[in-house]
Amino acid sequence: DLKEGALVRRMEGHTHYVWSVCASPDGKILSGCYDKTIKKWDAITGECVGTLKGHSGGVLSVDANSGIICSGSADGTVRIWDATAE
Repeated sequence: DLKEGALVRRMEGHTHYVWSVCASPDGKILSGCYDKTIKKWDAITGECVGTLKGHSGGVLSVDANSGIICSGSADGTVRIWDATAE
């Protein structure tokens, strides 16, 4: 917590540098990584609940809002993902 500076949760599963992290409106945590994936995490349990694949370069930025996830990559593309899809 912020008051004590204690670690609350640690998520592991990416295979390279994590470049971007954000909280989504549905309470999940999203992480963009140089392993070319975006992972969606349960903020309470720390469990990975999904992985988005499609970039051919590392994911450098990720953000979520209004049912979409936006990602920017070293492959020169921006992708828009349906955040409600399973």
